[in-house]
Amino acid sequence: MECQEHLDAAAEATTESGSVDFKSAFDPAQRGDCCELIKDIVAMANSGEGVIVLGLADDGSRSTWETKVLTELNPAQIVDQLRNVMTS
Repeated sequence: MECQEHLDAAAEATTESGSVDFKSAFDPAQRGDCCELIKDIVAMANSGEGVIVLGLADDGSRSTWETKVLTELNPAQIVDQLRNVMTS
């Protein structure tokens, strides 16, 4: 699938699937949240495709999570944590 096809599938998804995963919240300050996100990123990479959608509960309903955390997140933090997991 092309990137746009993945995004379109995620936008239309009402439930999780092998290529669409919902996360109701993400707090980069919480090690458990980071580990969970990294685990899902690696799983998607190993399967060759997929999209992780933040802000939706497992049933596809919108969560009450405050998305502002994403605008304050430095993507390099996630990359560094992923690198640490992969090399340990």
